[in-house]
Amino acid sequence: MYTFIGLKVKNYFFNKLEEYRQGKLNLTLEDFECFKKLAELNIFRNLVKRAVMTIPYNASASSIIDYLKDNFDKKKNPDFNPETYLD
Repeated sequence: MYTFIGLKVKNYFFNKLEEYRQGKLNLTLEDFECFKKLAELNIFRNLVKRAVMTIPYNASASSIIDYLKDNFDKKKNPDFNPETYLD
């Protein structure tokens, strides 16, 4: 079940990138880069398990997002070049 949810999350980001490419969605270059990285990420069950298990207990969307964020270290990419994504 958790693997399926991980695949659905990945699919969400792929779909958003496709909407962006078709001109249906406006993203900043930084958001585009983030969506791209998230779409390529291997989402394992331990990443989504805690968030999914709290849903029956009426966890808020923000707390679920916090559970997911806890598994990531947010760092700026020193190699990010916005001009690379202007095509």
